[in-house]
Amino acid sequence: SQSYRDQSRDYSIAAAGSAAMASSIVAFVDSNSIAKGSIDASKQVRFECDTLIPTNTIIPLVVPAAGGTIALLSDLQELVRAMTYYDNGTSTAVAYANGGTQRVAPASGAKTMSFTGWPASGKQAVQFLELVNIGLGGTPAWPAGARFIRYDGVLQTTAATANITWQTGGIDYVMVSTRDGGTTLIVSVLRG
Repeated sequence: SQSYRDQSRDYSIAAAGSAAMASSIVAFVDSNSIAKGSIDASKQVRFECDTLIPTNTIIPLVVPAAGGTIALLSDLQELVRAMTYYDNGTSTAVAYANGGTQRVAPASGAKTMSFTGWPASGKQAVQFLELVNIGLGGTPAWPAGARFIRYDGVLQTTAATANITWQTGGIDYVMVSTRDGGTTLIVSVLRG
C-alpha cells in the first residue's frame, strides 16, 4: 500500500512538472499570443523578436500610461520623403519617391518636365522643386494637366498666360501639388 502511495505521489509530481513545462513552452510559440481581446479572443497581440537580440538578453518594453494608436514605420514614410533632398542633375524626370525637394538643372535647350509616382487620387501630395536655369535655351514643357497660379490667384493652362518667365540665370522655386494622382498639377512659382 505504501509503495502504491509513493508511486502515485511520484506520478503526480511528474505530471505537475510536465504540465508546468508544457505551459511554459506553449506560452512562447508563434501561434500563442501574450494578450487577447477581452471581448473578442481572436484579437491577439504578438511580438516577434528579431535575430539581432543577443541570446539571454532582456529587452524591456515600456508601455506608457496613455491610450492611442500605435504608429508604424510605414506611417512615417511621407514625413521622411518630405524632408529628403534629391539632386536630379540634368534630368527633368521627377520621381515623387526621391524626395520632397528636388533640384533640376537641365542643359540649355528644349526640355520637358515629367512626374511619376504620385500617391493615389484622394491623397494630397506636394513636391518642391529648385529649377536651375530652367528657361535657358527654351521654355520648359509641362504635363497636359498642369495649371499655373497667376499673381492674382487665377489658374492658367500655361506658364506664359500666368505671367511666369522662367529664369535663364538663376533658380525658380516651384511648388507642385495634386489631389488626383497627378492628373491635375497645381504649379506655383515662388520668387523673392
